[in-house]
Amino acid sequence: MIFVHVHKTGGQSIQSALKGRIEKTGHTIASEIIKDIGINGWNSNFTFCFVRNPWDRVVSVYHFYKKKRITKGKPYEEDFETWLKDWIKVSKPLHKKHRFIRNAPQCHWMFEGDKQLVNFIGRFENLNKDFQKICEINNFKSMPKLEHKNKTEHKHYSEYYNDNTRKLIYEYHKEDVERLNYSFV
Repeated sequence: MIFVHVHKTGGQSIQSALKGRIEKTGHTIASEIIKDIGINGWNSNFTFCFVRNPWDRVVSVYHFYKKKRITKGKPYEEDFETWLKDWIKVSKPLHKKHRFIRNAPQCHWMFEGDKQLVNFIGRFENLNKDFQKICEINNFKSMPKLEHKNKTEHKHYSEYYNDNTRKLIYEYHKEDVERLNYSFV
């Protein structure tokens, strides 16, 4: 089983619950894993990932970075809108070069062009239900316990956005919104 761990989609919880059952994981896009293990290795495994509403995911990223104090020399007294504009400005050119992949649109992790590379795409919004599906597909005799790890505390994501910032996320994550069928609230 191979888990493509998209940043801030419940991945730490999934990795912890499936410890010892996942052959390969990490913040690595599917196409890079395929290059690493070969197409036969990829095709001989059940492959999956989880995705999250882009607006919600970005709020979680903001609070995660704030909590971990991962900054580029800027204090986190920044309001969400200022941080978001900087985050997009820094992330956009870099994810195209596979260097700052954590902030790349989610489809970049599990699609190559129009081709879906993973067998199953779960949703953070249905984490427990979709995790159970993965366990059933893989015929687990007992259901691993799924504990919420790396959780960030914050208000509902919709409270962080105005018309401008909502549009910024739509434009940056347009493929996610359209291909994965997400909307704002």
